Amino acid sequence: MAIIRCPECNHETSTLAQTCPFCGVNIAGNIVICPDCGKTLLRHTKVCPNCSCDISNTPVIPSPVIRQNADGKPLNGKMPEPRKKHSKWPWIALVSVILLCTGGYFLYEYLRYEQNIKSDYLALNENYNIKDYTTFIANYPESRFTEEVSKRLEALKITKQNWEEIVNADTVTAYKNFLIKYPKSAYTDICKNKIDSLKWLDASSENTQEAYQKYLSTHADGKYADLAKKVIEDLDKLIVSPAEKDSVRKVVSEYFNMLSQHNPSGLARITSEKLSEVNNYLLAESATYTILGNPYIGKIPSRIPDVYNYISKFQVEKQIGETKETYQGRFLITTNMRIVTIKLTRVENPEVEGAAGY
Repeated sequence: MAIIRCPECNHETSTLAQTCPFCGVNIAGNIVICPDCGKTLLRHTKVCPNCSCDISNTPVIPSPVIRQNADGKPLNGKMPEPRKKHSKWPWIALVSVILLCTGGYFLYEYLRYEQNIKSDYLALNENYNIKDYTTFIANYPESRFTEEVSKRLEALKITKQNWEEIVNADTVTAYKNFLIKYPKSAYTDICKNKIDSLKWLDASSENTQEAYQKYLSTHADGKYADLAKKVIEDLDKLIVSPAEKDSVRKVVSEYFNMLSQHNPSGLARITSEKLSEVNNYLLAESATYTILGNPYIGKIPSRIPDVYNYISKFQVEKQIGETKETYQGRFLITTNMRIVTIKLTRVENPEVEGAAGY
């Protein structure tokens, strides 16, 4: 078999082909080749149009031998066809499609990844949760926002450290200073509630109409605003009788006697269960206590309508060995004479701080 050019259409075809697959001219037994220039011509051509060579006696390229049966038909029922030359363009197209699809997929994944980064970054706005910042940095260590988020994370850690320090102080001044320094933080609402509670405790300890009015002037929407208004309207119910004062003072005195005697069962009898940890902590110090002066006794409303609790303010001296320290104390006591809240604050300069008395 040889590849020739069709004398009619000049396309490449096989000498085994019966006809040209492009123009349909007969090929088998109908082709001669010029002996001088090698041009393919039809057999009825006498002179080569390319080189003017006489080709009238040039032998015709024989037709392919086809195996036939007894009836003269091809054994396989059809004439053999020339082998087709496969084009490379379908493969090029397929490879191109694969490359485009692969590139498109990676581009899509990249854009989606960038969108996730931006979405998670925007979610950190007005967010003060340290865990969320740590998670962002772990998920996107190389993003364009990571450096900024890391700085904000460090600032949040410092804020948390300062918060833990002022919680131990537990004073209105400390909380106010914190709000000035960190007006927006995870502790803003907690800080405001702490100030509100301490201001209410001050007002209820003073237990006068002026004190409650002062509380309302700064905390008109505070947790205890409605309670303060009720107290002002019904202040006469807050008068503590002499018998009530004696009972409250007896409970306060008994508490410190039980501490000095290291009597946990006695403490449990006059305090609520939630104070067990406080009692155990104070018992572990093995100290003795002495109440200084006469404790102040007042009455404050509870959150239960028409039910009032007692509040006692006093100074107490704690002695461990030869060391003595003075504390300012505040107890909240229920009507059944059980202590539910204990606050002891060390007095740095007893002579100055104690001069105001109660």
